Amino acid sequence: MSTASPSRLIASIFLLCASLNAGATVITGTSSAYAAAVGLTPVAPLDGDPLVTASGTAPAAYNQTNTLASAFVLPFLSTGLLTANAQSNVDGLVNGGNRLASGEAVVANLNIFSGLITADLVESIATINGDFGALTHSGSALLTNLKIAGTSFSTGLPNVAFSLYDGMITGILNEQFVTGNGTSDAALAVNAIHLSFNNFRGIGILTSINGNIIIGRSQAALTAVANTGDTTVPEPATLLLVGLGLFGLLALRRNKFKT
Repeated sequence: MSTASPSRLIASIFLLCASLNAGATVITGTSSAYAAAVGLTPVAPLDGDPLVTASGTAPAAYNQTNTLASAFVLPFLSTGLLTANAQSNVDGLVNGGNRLASGEAVVANLNIFSGLITADLVESIATINGDFGALTHSGSALLTNLKIAGTSFSTGLPNVAFSLYDGMITGILNEQFVTGNGTSDAALAVNAIHLSFNNFRGIGILTSINGNIIIGRSQAALTAVANTGDTTVPEPATLLLVGLGLFGLLALRRNKFKT
């Protein structure tokens, strides 16, 4: 009677174990965007409610876009077309591979405080992409023909600070906030322009102004897990491994009873 070789037995067990290896799953994706928000006190109507928003939570996958032809919050803000988009392809499938969530905000023909800050186009994009163990972030702000107090600004760097009126107005261009461990979760928020007002009294303003103006806000986040069980819908490669494992075990059984 012949006996099974240990190496063949180990190989068969390895193949079966490999077939049950599950990988990882991106379980949630969220994103949001808004074109602008004006929150100033003691100006009662300007409570910071965003202008033109889009948001979503996955699964299931979504792609939402909203627009507004123009906005006027005089004398503080006027714009042309405003657009907000939020999207994610997270579908909840086990072993689904790389997934993403993204937010985008666009503001055309920006004018703040009657020409103090102007731009032909302001855009922010926040994107999280990847799978468990390798979640990456990408953020950017496009500031076309941006002028601040008559001075042209152009930056591809994040978190560029400036100050006006002896610090009564401070600002950050391409403001970015990154959170998460990059393994099981990651999140990014981008403000194309963030202005803070500290007891500001400009021309035609009779009282001190405090608060914030944000132009082009985008946000995205993903969470993922490493799977420990087998998949509900085996992939072709998984089925091949299972077949090879069973074939090996069958060969061992035939050799065991062969005289």
